[in-house]
Amino acid sequence: MRYAVKTSFDVAVWFMDRASADDAYLQPRMLQALLFVAQGIYTAAHKDALLMPSVFTMDDTGPLEPNLYKVLEYGRPDFAVNAPSPGISTFLDSVWRRFGHFDALRLCQWIKRLSGKLSEDDLGAGRVIGPEEMRALFAESGKKEKPAVKPVPTRNPVERKPAEGVPVTVAKREGVIPPNGEVGAAYRPDGSAVIVKKWVPGIG
Repeated sequence: MRYAVKTSFDVAVWFMDRASADDAYLQPRMLQALLFVAQGIYTAAHKDALLMPSVFTMDDTGPLEPNLYKVLEYGRPDFAVNAPSPGISTFLDSVWRRFGHFDALRLCQWIKRLSGKLSEDDLGAGRVIGPEEMRALFAESGKKEKPAVKPVPTRNPVERKPAEGVPVTVAKREGVIPPNGEVGAAYRPDGSAVIVKKWVPGIG
């Protein structure tokens, strides 16, 4: 198994520095969730490679890399790290832009919804989530289904008369609420528009 970066600290510090640059506070559990998501998305896209040499477990709160959590719990480490390559930095930036605005609870809840693909036995407290399982969790995470947009049918125009007695043609569209409560768009025979708010009783 190959790794894209030499140590997991390289990725962790990248996220910490990016949060600092955005003037954002990165909670310890939020950092753990971001690391887990980055690892999962990367390994789902690269069959024989992992982003970093990390081993994640899952507890009641969410994902955790116990060794990283212990070292980084109180802030940025006081030792030198290697900057990721430009390609990996671009990938990490995409993860940050997609998930960095979440809070720790929301991101962990999103991860736990993904975890529904695994059995309860797979997700016991302290259970290691291996590369194949992470691949299963994140295989579909990058595919967003867009809701189908149904065409709005248009009824046949109906001729009605407003209070002033000028004939107009009204086009109603099903499923659409016009602004300010008007029933529809109205037009005089010469093509000019008129706002129709009141109909002559008994007509139309």
